[in-house]
Amino acid sequence: MDGKVAGRAVEPDARALAFAGKNGVKSISAGKGYATSKLCLILFAYELDRMLRQGNSSVASIAYDPGSIPETGLCRTYPKFAQWLVTTSVMKVFVRMIGVTIGSLTFSGAGLAKMVMDPPYADGSGKYFQSHNGTLSEARSSKLSYDKSRARKLWSDSAQLVQLQASEESALLPK
Repeated sequence: MDGKVAGRAVEPDARALAFAGKNGVKSISAGKGYATSKLCLILFAYELDRMLRQGNSSVASIAYDPGSIPETGLCRTYPKFAQWLVTTSVMKVFVRMIGVTIGSLTFSGAGLAKMVMDPPYADGSGKYFQSHNGTLSEARSSKLSYDKSRARKLWSDSAQLVQLQASEESALLPK
């Protein structure tokens, strides 16, 4: 929700987001859409954790920020000079200085694999981890991402939008 680079996230309202830019409804900028999608993913991870804990499941739901990774093609629509610029060490230093989390393909991928495979992360359910400048650590996500009522509403509205049946939702949660 911090809007450091992409833009501030908008309200994580599944219904409003599903119809943004359609049927005369005003669209949101790509940056705000990106930031909002990340907020929604964290809200979903936390809500899933609550549901899993309620069902006494051993499955973990962990939110993970691999960091900004210019090599992924995130800036592929930028002019060639800008694409090159975001991958330079000078730009990476500048971006770190303004507080943006930086990752790399190698480290961030390895961090994800570590969280999936290493037993110490089995107790990480309901937590948020970041790949940050060569380290993998637990961090606090945005204040809004801990809003349980927003998370529940986002989950419920999303389930309705995709016409998820109650039996399908219960099948998602191991017994």
